Amino acid sequence: MAAAGKRFLEDVGAQGAALPSPSTEPSPSGPPPPPPFSLANLRSDSIVSIDAKGWHSWALLDHKDGAIIGSATQGEVARTCSVIKVWIAADYLRRAAEKGTTPSTSKLASLSKMIRNSDNAVATTVFAELGKTASFNRLKELCKLTDFKPSSSWGQCQMSARDLARLGAAVTAGTAAGPKWTEWLLNEMRLVKLGTWGIREAFPADEAAALAIKNGWDTTAATQTRHMNCMATTPRWTMITMTKYSIAMPDRHGQEIDKSVASQLLQSHELEPLFKQ
Repeated sequence: MAAAGKRFLEDVGAQGAALPSPSTEPSPSGPPPPPPFSLANLRSDSIVSIDAKGWHSWALLDHKDGAIIGSATQGEVARTCSVIKVWIAADYLRRAAEKGTTPSTSKLASLSKMIRNSDNAVATTVFAELGKTASFNRLKELCKLTDFKPSSSWGQCQMSARDLARLGAAVTAGTAAGPKWTEWLLNEMRLVKLGTWGIREAFPADEAAALAIKNGWDTTAATQTRHMNCMATTPRWTMITMTKYSIAMPDRHGQEIDKSVASQLLQSHELEPLFKQ
């Protein structure tokens, strides 16, 4: 027993000596860090709630990663009305630069009037110069739209909120108007005079003035509906709101829906990383 026991104890002692000493590093404490912010990680149905008559749709796109959140109707189409004038201006300016030409002072003044004052006559003239359907084909391809329903009339085309958000993002990125004219177009959108209700109303005055916006509004006699739509874009995000409701109800009904959507998004704790950067 003495010899065997001695050998056993020596073996154990040798093995024990070879074992590493217990770590003195402190064990991690607290929850793991949250994942990087992305709209893809959010549930949009918990952010905005609208209880109002008629149809509405909204979309919010983060330019950083292209993620989009929106209402359950964000893929449904409705008339864009004058919001599409942003594309008409962008397409004209980008193509002029591609041809190596510079729009005349009078043409730039006309485009400015189309954006700032929502001039329909200018939009009709420029849209015809761009080839109408050909311009809309470029829009669909360049902005990678998924729900777009073009028309031979700029005022009758239909887009979803998420497609309009993709257009806004393309304008901000310089894809739509091209590098030469992007800042010119965005500045015109900041200086909009006619149609400043909706999204812009939800922001503090200093932030509202910095928003590049374009609103669109009209009525459709065939369906007896009224439309009130908004686009707002910044270097970080694009927001779209769209409404469609009975023509018997006033403009302000849709404008308040647009404003409410924007207010709820702006006040959402979950969206602070997007709006505070």
